[in-house]
Amino acid sequence: MSLENPINGYGGYNAIEIDKGVLLFSRTSEGFKLFHDYMGLFMDNLYNPLCNNTYFNLHYIESGAPELREKCDIALKYPKKHLPLKIPVKDECFTDTNVLSDSLTVKKNGWEPTPEQIQKITDYVVGVHIPVRGDTFNISTLQEIAGGESYNSLLLDGSMADFKYEKVFVELAGKMEKCSDSIKKQTLVQVMKDMASEILKRDYPNIRKESQPSFNNERHIARIPLQKKKGRQL
Repeated sequence: MSLENPINGYGGYNAIEIDKGVLLFSRTSEGFKLFHDYMGLFMDNLYNPLCNNTYFNLHYIESGAPELREKCDIALKYPKKHLPLKIPVKDECFTDTNVLSDSLTVKKNGWEPTPEQIQKITDYVVGVHIPVRGDTFNISTLQEIAGGESYNSLLLDGSMADFKYEKVFVELAGKMEKCSDSIKKQTLVQVMKDMASEILKRDYPNIRKESQPSFNNERHIARIPLQKKKGRQL
């Protein structure tokens, strides 16, 4: 997260706001690592029906209020109950939205189970590497291939080694790149799209469906003072 002159330690806080409440993190080294780990956890579970959020907002907060120190980094304070991190996140890890009254900056985002949503999430936290891996990487790649996105160059240069189905597609990608007949090439493109669709149906039949946007997200954002929203950049 890139901020202009942020406060570190317990004067500044990062927060993840979802339908269930707010996860609050100190800007200590331990708190920032926990924030990063939660970001990875949510990204890993973007397609998980148990992670059925409708919005995913990030806040930067500045406050000297002692109660925020008590409400932050809950998983670290009670590691036997909450570590390792897992979905669904337990209710006691969340605090209420009152802590957002001192939010200086918010990045508002949806939580659609799509490759486009992944791009938005990974783009809007500058300076923080949010991993896209496991099922999230496999499903989103299959969705894009099924939608006609070409991964041929990445498959052929070895950049897709983490893709579970690399070997399934790399031979077909090679045939497509060598094919000079436009009609045959279009046939191969359709074969690849159909293959990706079939794998999605076969191996990931229960991925999360898109939820309707929550009215609460509009309400939460609207009540943050405008002068504060201008103060910082995430």
